[in-house]
Amino acid sequence: VTNAQAAEALRVVWVSTNDELCIQWCQQVIDDQLVQTEQEHLAEEEATRIQQARQLEEETVRSDERKKNHFKHTEILMRPHPDTNEDETFVSDFALWKIDKGLFVELYYWTNDGLAETLTP
Repeated sequence: VTNAQAAEALRVVWVSTNDELCIQWCQQVIDDQLVQTEQEHLAEEEATRIQQARQLEEETVRSDERKKNHFKHTEILMRPHPDTNEDETFVSDFALWKIDKGLFVELYYWTNDGLAETLTP
């Protein structure tokens, strides 16, 4: 075998080996991209699942809070008070004087009997 033949044999072996390695490398890159894509997809699904679980937990807590404190979450409707008294209601001067001074005023002065007593001369 001459040097030229040996060099040519080595070149052929090197080229064929290099081509095989290039094909393997390209296949490995494709496989890595597929694995990366699958991992990203699984991570997105996991994030979605965690988000849904968190929302469900928050809704459960909110629902339990509404059940425990029903009156706290009851809506208060803003509408005018009904005007049932057609006559003007007068409170006694004594009760108003006590309110002005910041003193305790008995509830009697605002009952029907107390108001009727004020209206009678």
